Amino acid sequence: MKSQRRRSPILCFTISLLVHALHMPASFATTQPPTQQRSGLLGPEEGETLTSWTERWLEGPVQFVASEEEREFYESLKSVPERLQFIRLFWESRDP
Repeated sequence: MKSQRRRSPILCFTISLLVHALHMPASFATTQPPTQQRSGLLGPEEGETLTSWTERWLEGPVQFVASEEEREFYESLKSVPERLQFIRLFWESRDP
């Protein structure tokens, strides 16, 4: 009588992974990773004006970072260039 060798669990797992990979649908294997969608937090969304983006800038994650004084000062700015300058300086002051 032949002696039976016991297969290791790792070998069985590896074989089952290979079998499942071979039976995987071709469409699943060739799918591209999802493209990251812009959230509008880094700049205006497509078709959005700088004016509307700067008006809602404080509604994003900045609301958790900016001090009350910074929020009040930003809201007092009326022109887009002033607001863009503030945003640039705001992030530069936090850049290590």
